[in-house]
Amino acid sequence: MEVLKKQNHLPWVVFGDFNEISQSDEKLGGPERDAGQMEDFRECLSRCGLFDLGFVGQRFTWCNGRAAEQRTKLQLDRMVASESWIKLFPKASVHHFSMSIPDHYLLTLFLHRRQPHKPVRKRFFFESMWTRESRCREVIEEAWDPMRRDPEYKISDRLKSCQEQLQRWNWRVFGNVNNTLKMKRNQLQQLEAIDASQWRRKNRIEGLQNQNGEWTDDQEGIEAIILEYFANIFKSNFPSNFPESLGAISPRVTSDINNELLVEFKAEEVWKVLKQMHPTKASGPDGMSPLFFHQYWDVVGANVISCVLDVLNSDLEPKDL
Repeated sequence: MEVLKKQNHLPWVVFGDFNEISQSDEKLGGPERDAGQMEDFRECLSRCGLFDLGFVGQRFTWCNGRAAEQRTKLQLDRMVASESWIKLFPKASVHHFSMSIPDHYLLTLFLHRRQPHKPVRKRFFFESMWTRESRCREVIEEAWDPMRRDPEYKISDRLKSCQEQLQRWNWRVFGNVNNTLKMKRNQLQQLEAIDASQWRRKNRIEGLQNQNGEWTDDQEGIEAIILEYFANIFKSNFPSNFPESLGAISPRVTSDINNELLVEFKAEEVWKVLKQMHPTKASGPDGMSPLFFHQYWDVVGANVISCVLDVLNSDLEPKDL
């Protein structure tokens, strides 16, 4: 950040996971944070002319996911800005939002005061809970219509039909799941706030042995042992014979391997790659996660393979996807 500061004098804001805290009350549980590291972080922000923008919501933005005495929470994520930037956006505010899966909270920056807004149509996502209902398969089969051979009925049309039919079926069977999840997240944040106010246990290192086997229990001695240990781990002997070392490495891609890579893609390869994808991750713009294709490949597979091979083997741009 200090390098960026020297390069220009424009108003700027910096945000993300700094992997450091500025003071001890930004940590709950686990071993004590090194006071020198926190001071270095504060001095770095000061030299860069950056001020913390504060936040709305739960204080701690990261959790190690463990329970009881092993649980540690930290405010690793923050937003800081220069004085000139703050003058440009005096009503800016940072909000911390709890996420159900990742270990970090979501930080959102609002440049102006939040105004009530009209509800917008929520993006479609294929829900894993749907697969537990036998009726889901019937809805997909009716919407996908695998027996339809009309060339004008493209795969994008089939996906859109599935989205619309699944959304209607979801409302009839499950109701408004998003509102229920929002309520549960709010309850979770309230419980975490109670947990943060009631549980203030701190662990500390009472002493360490140095390389000579001598026991040290004073704070400066403990810090010296730790610093020496990690300094030795990452110390370099400054090798200079790189050309000789690199020259001994033979090429990994042979002519036979290269020829194999140039062969046209096959149908079984499409299914093989799809099976390697995590079921509930990497959903596309259509909101269909790999789980949708895993569960109903016998319904959608033929059309998906045809579309994928057309793109991969003909270098054509899939304009309708």
